[in-house]
Amino acid sequence: MTRTKSQELRKKNNCSTCERRGNFPIGCQVFVEEPENCWAHTTDKRWLIKAENEIKRYAMMKKLEEDRHDRA
Repeated sequence: MTRTKSQELRKKNNCSTCERRGNFPIGCQVFVEEPENCWAHTTDKRWLIKAENEIKRYAMMKKLEEDRHDRA
């Protein structure tokens, strides 16, 4: 993707107002390349904390399921 195309997509997808964008040079924390239509835009400043908490919760639930399966 060209730099110009990337800049156009960032403007179109409102990346400047998104909490998921990182500082240069990291850029978007969700996509490797900007998509044509971004579905990940958020203004929630706590999005990363919430996502990490859900990942931990999911891992704990999977472990409980595995433990139950091992006992059966």
